[in-house]
Amino acid sequence: MGSIFSAILATLITLPLVAFILFYAVLRKVLGSNRRAFHLSIDITTVILIFSVYCLSAVIWEGSHLWLILLILLTIAALTTLLQWKKTKDVQFKRVLKGFWRVSFLLFFIVHLALFIYGIFSRLQNI
Repeated sequence: MGSIFSAILATLITLPLVAFILFYAVLRKVLGSNRRAFHLSIDITTVILIFSVYCLSAVIWEGSHLWLILLILLTIAALTTLLQWKKTKDVQFKRVLKGFWRVSFLLFFIVHLALFIYGIFSRLQNI
């Protein structure tokens, strides 16, 4: 049972797009709303993407880059807060958090794809 769980978890971390599709399909059936299911799937997949980028960077460069990931997340949070303050002159925590999380999804999705492609090509060169 543990090996099945490990295999599923490894697949979701390695291929977060599969995780997004699975979460979306399940949540669409449960919630009945395409929009809510899509947004909630993005929210869940963001956590997987952050962990996936951490794992990919650790495998590619053989070390922990957690400090860099936390720095990137902190920078995104500061920028979304600053942008909302500039736009509305009032900071609404819920909107800042939503913007932070959505920007994090986009950024970590792009970084994940880049690391995935880089990792494949770097391993192929070592063969």
